Amino acid sequence: MLAFRDACANRASGFARSRGARRRRCRRRTVDANFEANTPDGLLGLLVAAMFSATAGMVSSQLNVFAGLLTNDFHRPPLNPKASEKKLVSAGRFFTALIGLQLIVKTVLVPYLGGAEDLITTINGMLVVPLLAPTLWGIFNKKIGIRHLLIVAITSFRVGMFPRFAHTLADSEG
Repeated sequence: MLAFRDACANRASGFARSRGARRRRCRRRTVDANFEANTPDGLLGLLVAAMFSATAGMVSSQLNVFAGLLTNDFHRPPLNPKASEKKLVSAGRFFTALIGLQLIVKTVLVPYLGGAEDLITTINGMLVVPLLAPTLWGIFNKKIGIRHLLIVAITSFRVGMFPRFAHTLADSEG
């Protein structure tokens, strides 16, 4: 185990340039090797199957929720208010495929954007201020509604997202 840890500490990472990211990656490899060495046969496969099943169920339910939301709240009212059930089901399937494709593209890009942990931390940090500022301003001004909140949040998020991830993509390519 010590040899594995030393080899892991000396290995250069292709995606992560920071020392902390390499340490986290090496710690994960050490934990994985320790798990394989100290558990009975088949337990790792059972654990992976359980995690896959839970993840697939969660993804399926989220896809259905967002496809239903897009179909009923954004497709039907402005584009086709008197749509039949058959057309709404077709629109729902289209939105499900569109969201699934977007999810696949984002998943492929995760390593190039600094890893899952850094990506989630960055996105959460970029959303706190854009969502909190209009909410606090709404205490003093009663004319701020959900429309204003969404405009500020989406604009601020896009403005902050481009420099952060353009820099990360440029580092991973060069």
